[in-house]
This record gives sequence, structure tokens and C-alpha cells, in this order.
Amino acid sequence: MQDILDQFPKRTEEVAIDYKSFLFQPERVSINSRISAQATTAAYLYQTQNFNQFSNNFKTPLFHVKTMDLLRTTMSLPIPSIPNSQTMFSYYRIPIVGGGDYSPDYTALTVSNMKMIRLLSTYVYSPSNYTAAAAATYGFNGIFSEYQDLVDTLNKSCTADPNASALGSRYVAGDISFSYDEKTMKIIFTGNNALDGAGRPQFYYVPVGFSDPNLLTFQAALQAILPFPLLQFQTNYTLNKRLGFLYNGLNLQTEATSFMYPAPNFVSLPWTTYRNLYWAETFADLVHTQNIFLYCNVMGGSTQDTNLPDNLLAVVPVDKAQLGVQTYQSSMSCPLTKMVKNMYEMTITMKTDTGEDLFIPVSGFVNIEFALTY
Repeated sequence: MQDILDQFPKRTEEVAIDYKSFLFQPERVSINSRISAQATTAAYLYQTQNFNQFSNNFKTPLFHVKTMDLLRTTMSLPIPSIPNSQTMFSYYRIPIVGGGDYSPDYTALTVSNMKMIRLLSTYVYSPSNYTAAAAATYGFNGIFSEYQDLVDTLNKSCTADPNASALGSRYVAGDISFSYDEKTMKIIFTGNNALDGAGRPQFYYVPVGFSDPNLLTFQAALQAILPFPLLQFQTNYTLNKRLGFLYNGLNLQTEATSFMYPAPNFVSLPWTTYRNLYWAETFADLVHTQNIFLYCNVMGGSTQDTNLPDNLLAVVPVDKAQLGVQTYQSSMSCPLTKMVKNMYEMTITMKTDTGEDLFIPVSGFVNIEFALTY
């Protein structure tokens, strides 16, 4: 008798292996940001107008999930060309040694001689906050389809800032300007007060490296004046870097000489003609992010990413411009197996290439579709 009974699966095996349901085991699941509850109150207004995370509660739970595979994503991207945390351009303006010596005073490469200009964050600043005449003078972050559009906006920022009085000596209107060379397709930085009326140097200019040891101190001083989100920063990512100025600033005293202008014209002696145009080392980057990293709270150890320790669902390549609709169709099957087995809700978090939260206005939309097995 026992031999006959042993041929039938135990009760636990029936539940773990043979459980089937027409109601609780759909083969496809679609979630979207539209039905996710949006914040109505938050520490900052922009957090009620943008989202980087959304959650869906399932009408019926999913039981005994074995694998989950991303099939498709669709998302609108009404986002600026440059992340709002990378909108400040900083530079040193250091004096000459003096006493007939027109060489730069390298001891002046300090925080007190750092200056800045910025694109105004889309999260906080709006032309509607100012008169039409004043707004026309400010450089707002936004969508830049051409390098020349960006340069024109940067030059507005160089001449006017709505918080110029509060920034004090850290912002000098008209001190620098930018131009664009169509032949090389690179942006040019110019220090406008480099030479005196006789063509002799009075100040030297050098863009601040994105890893300059003085930069964090300078940023902290600025945020004491204009706290987050009026100014926001991400370590090692600056507008300098976005514009193509790749000097890292780590070895400030030894390397700054190679990146300092005006520089003598070494063609002939005496070196009395100085070059004062600083070409960027590479082309400006107007792509907000080239990938969107999707993290999901039900994921376990199936994936690993250097941005976050776990919960990675997929990395979606961005092939549409800002204001476009990003559509991604998975071209391969790669089911994930290490996850929560019984699911009642799902939360998706979006991040950029640099590990920063990707905020999309609430007018935008994100849809994600999965295939599941049980």
C-alpha cells in the first residue's frame, strides 16, 4: 500500500510545483506611471511636478513567480539637454605677479579667486518669475538642438544672473564669454579682462577641473548663499566637462600652466602677442543621458550594477532626442530568476548614466511590460 502512495506527489510538492491559476498567474504584466500616486506635497515644489519613481499595486497578486523578463518600455522624455546638477561653469581668474612681472601668480590658485556662471535650473527658475525684459537677459537651461543655441544662452548667463547681488564677487558680469567654432565644432572660452589697454596681461584664466580639490569648497560656499535646489551639484560632473573642457584639476599647481590663458605667441620673440582663446578639448555633450537604468523593488540577486548594489531590472539605451518618445523592444530573452516569488505591488526607480535620479515631469509617461513564468 505504501508503495502505491509514494507514487503520488506530496502536498507540499503540489503547491510548490504544480500550482496553477487562471487569476493569479498572468503571462504578461504591464505597469505604468499614470496610475501611480504622485506627490502632492514635498520639501521642494519640483518634487510634486516631476517623478523618478512610480508604484503600481496589482489588482490581483502574482503567486509563485518563477522568471520575469522585460519585453518593452515606452517613455516620454520632456527633459533638458543638460542635467540641472551640471549647469555651473567655474573658472579661476588669478592676477599677475606684479612689479613688472606679467607672469601668473600661481599662489593665487585658491577658492577666493574662483568665479562662476550658470544656466538656470529648469526645476526652480522660470521666465514667468521675471519681467519679459529681465527674463530675456538670463540664460535658462533647456533643450539645445545646436551648439550655437547653447553658446548664445551661455553668453546671456555671462552678462546677467538674477542672484548676482547675493553671489557677490563669485560672479563677475561680462568677465568671460563663449563662442563656437563651426570648423572644429568646439566651444571656445575667453577671459575678457585678460589684457590691459596696452595688450599686457592683467589676469590669467583657467577653467576649474571637474576633480579640482578646491571645487567642493567653492560649491559649498555657493550653496550657503543659494541652497538646494537653487544650486545643485553632482561630484565630478560639471558644466565645464559637459562643454568639452576635460582638465581634471587634480594636480592643480603643476598642470594649471598647461590650461592657463592668455598664453604667449611662441612663434617669434619677444612674446608680446598673447593668445586668449581657449578651445575645448572635445565636443560638447548635449545628451542628458544615453541610458536609463531601471531598478525594481522585487528584484533580488539576478542582476548587479555599479550604480546601486542590487534591484537592477534593465539598462535601456536612449535613442531619441529630448522631447521625443523613447521606445525599447527587447531583442533577446534573458529571464531573471532571483526575485520575490509572490508579488503584490511593484516600484520602478529611474536613474541616469551617472547614477543620478532621472526626473520626468508628471506630464510625461512611462510604461513597462514584462513576461512571466510560474
